Amino acid sequence: MNSQNIGRTKHAVSRVTVVVLLIVVIVVAVAGSVFVLKYYTHSSTTPETTNTWQFEEDNLHVYNYTWNGTIATFNTTVNGAVIVPPTFSDGLLLVDVSNGTTASGVVAINMTNGQKVWTAVVPNLMMTQPLTYEGLVIIGLGNNVMRTDTAETVRGGGTNYVAALNFSTGETVWTFPTVGEDMPTPLIYNGLVVFPNGNGVVYALNASTGQEAWNASLTSGAFVSMSSPALMGDSIYFGQNNPYTFDCVNLTDGQISWSTPTPATGGLDDCSPVVWNGVVISGYTVTTSSGLLEPVLFGVNTTNGQILWQVDENAGPQPSGGEWFTPVTVWNGIVYSDSPENGTLYAVDASSGVQVWAFSTGLATCNVNVFDGYLWIVNSKGTLFVLDPVTGALLNSTNVGVSVGDGNLVFAGQNVIMWGMNGQVISMPASDIYLGG
Repeated sequence: MNSQNIGRTKHAVSRVTVVVLLIVVIVVAVAGSVFVLKYYTHSSTTPETTNTWQFEEDNLHVYNYTWNGTIATFNTTVNGAVIVPPTFSDGLLLVDVSNGTTASGVVAINMTNGQKVWTAVVPNLMMTQPLTYEGLVIIGLGNNVMRTDTAETVRGGGTNYVAALNFSTGETVWTFPTVGEDMPTPLIYNGLVVFPNGNGVVYALNASTGQEAWNASLTSGAFVSMSSPALMGDSIYFGQNNPYTFDCVNLTDGQISWSTPTPATGGLDDCSPVVWNGVVISGYTVTTSSGLLEPVLFGVNTTNGQILWQVDENAGPQPSGGEWFTPVTVWNGIVYSDSPENGTLYAVDASSGVQVWAFSTGLATCNVNVFDGYLWIVNSKGTLFVLDPVTGALLNSTNVGVSVGDGNLVFAGQNVIMWGMNGQVISMPASDIYLGG
């Protein structure tokens, strides 16, 4: 894996209101820095890496990173709720902070001492994990308010734009205003910032200048919430709403390659997909006759959009925060999925959709983390589980005091980094929770 790759989320992902605790993890590498990527070898097609930056380490949502500088132990408080993915890049932790739609921003924290380096304030909610690229920090603004002043369905009230900040100072370098929200985390492909958004358009911008290179319109009235696109080769994959279809867009010509209808009633436009060996994997929910939400995990052929398999997970009540399906993780050919409705972590074969094992976590919006060869996941009450990836056996559990949203933990060097709605950003040795090996 090229050290220029950016690892991101919710994830990620599906962060539709400020009351949702989205404490998502994403780790980012910068070209020419001393940030070194450590990852486990995949027995599958290697993801496209050349000139590509995107949320998470790659399109499998698998991330293990080392840093040859000092990682301090600290507990720093920022002025606002941390509900979206932070980014670790070149010794800085870039933390998105939210105080509603008028006082959000980014705080840069020095990872060697836990001190704040700079703060940038923006005029709307931020739900993207920052991407770093050639001295810039790429961010997006927007919220889940449906606009009433437009002829077509548009999601995102207030000021919506994608922008670039100076990595060293936080000063704004360029902005690109849009009609709808810009909540999905973009990716940067061959110098272009690429993202779908709340007015149903996929944009491609020059990453250095913010100038539009091309755009592709989705179905009339469609919008994308937090389904941050996954990339394989020259194509990106994501879910849209109104109607609920799963889409593929070719980045060489800006054309929609295919669009697959689904019976979803929610979640599809929030879930950030992953790609494994020619299969793109995502999820959605359907409403049962009794009013419960049943999560559905599914795999799609990357070439033609044909649905190859699906797994109906246990139905449950609608989550209070509105987060219906969280990003999934694929590692060594196994999909790990824990949706907010049922409190069960499922391990599923990525090629066939056959269930391998299941483990009861309690309600969770966190996707699985892979660190030191083990699975780490935190539920909504702050209980962290360390599991054997092959059998699902519990190796350790402890309450970390922080509920993790639809994303993951940050592992930087041998430290784990957690954060929450109270503004706490905590860095501590992972061995304080579990010493693997």
